Amino acid sequence: CPKYVAREMCQIFGTMWGYMEQDLSYKPVSEMLENLIFCRRNKANLLLNVGPMANGMLCDIDKGYLQKLGIWTKLHDPAIRDVDEVVTEISTDTEFLMYDNANKCHYLFIMNPNGEDVTVAIDKDVKSVTMMDNGWKLDFVQQDGKLTFNKVKFEPGYNLVYRVARID
Repeated sequence: CPKYVAREMCQIFGTMWGYMEQDLSYKPVSEMLENLIFCRRNKANLLLNVGPMANGMLCDIDKGYLQKLGIWTKLHDPAIRDVDEVVTEISTDTEFLMYDNANKCHYLFIMNPNGEDVTVAIDKDVKSVTMMDNGWKLDFVQQDGKLTFNKVKFEPGYNLVYRVARID
């Protein structure tokens, strides 16, 4: 019987483990999002330490960070819950593939949506490829066990750091 090993990463927004009024050195939201995705890719939990002020409330910047992270997680929630990484051939080194056993679909995490094509070795007949952030159905080609589609760029003024394509 394999032994279960719990994994977690503890993270703070600034440089201190509690609220410090003079701590202005906050990490970029994009870094926090990348850490969240890294943790979920590795079946780990991300513990965000958000220290309350003396009155028990969160400061505005911490609330703002949580709201920004919430935008991404609301759009991509199924892709980071109960999924397993699929080790497979992908034409770029910044993307990775996850499998959702409950929904019987794959999710391709796209770090650099630059408008170029990506090719993924996948062992199922694909019916659709849908961007999770905007619902766009993408054209794709599947041949010889490989799926190819375009890594659609973000619209100007719109950048979620990672895009996720749901592959059904």
